[in-house]
Amino acid sequence: MPLALTFAKPSWQAAEALLLENYPQPEPKDNEVLIEFLAAPVNHLDLLVIAGRYPIKPKFQLNGNHVGGFDGVGRVLKCGKDVTKLTPSDLVIPKALGLGTWRTHATLIADDLIAIPPTPDVTFAAILKTCVLPAYLLLEDMKQLKPGDWIIQNAGLGAISQMISQLAHLRGVKVISVIRDRSPGTTWNTAADIVLNESELPNAEILKGKRIMLGLDSVFGQSGEKIASCLSAHATFVNYGQLSGGGPAASVNLTHQQSSLRMAG
Repeated sequence: MPLALTFAKPSWQAAEALLLENYPQPEPKDNEVLIEFLAAPVNHLDLLVIAGRYPIKPKFQLNGNHVGGFDGVGRVLKCGKDVTKLTPSDLVIPKALGLGTWRTHATLIADDLIAIPPTPDVTFAAILKTCVLPAYLLLEDMKQLKPGDWIIQNAGLGAISQMISQLAHLRGVKVISVIRDRSPGTTWNTAADIVLNESELPNAEILKGKRIMLGLDSVFGQSGEKIASCLSAHATFVNYGQLSGGGPAASVNLTHQQSSLRMAG
């Protein structure tokens, strides 16, 4: 019988809030497909959703409870009679947000899904939408970088940051990843050229003389301010998330007069 992870009320304690529920095998409507989810990650975004701090809410409920999960990959098992762009055995990822990927089976509107090429690595496919594609677009669209330029980013151990580091190296661009404070001497498996604790900003000696032309902030608030303070003249600062939880009072106070600011959704 199909299974789903659901939650009833907002909570910062996700492990305690989640419920494992079973439900009858669904049948697709004319414009829907039945899919079996093969893999679904647990992103920080998902935790914000469970805490009630993310603006987009889950679209599906089971027994009155919200079905968690915004990202993942599934295989099409059955198509409704009006579905023409998908066929059984296709691999698909969500196009829309809030589709409830933390379940074994789901009937979803076909137009809310994107077909992807076959791959044996379903773990990688499961993070295409919210990790790989954002990393590529942040590098491609936000700033024209040259070999020798530097990027500085917070949430340095996150999946998007790790992907940015790898893609940047292909362009000859170097990366500084900023992480929450850890014990001295701690080592990390990261593709970044430099890893700094947040408390070391903005006065870290190692930053001097570097052409830091792009600042990427996925945390917001003081963390974003520290990233912005490290930028060189005519750099670009981009905020693309609120891992700090945001809230109505969240803001970034930017005083770097020679940098441009972009807020990316």
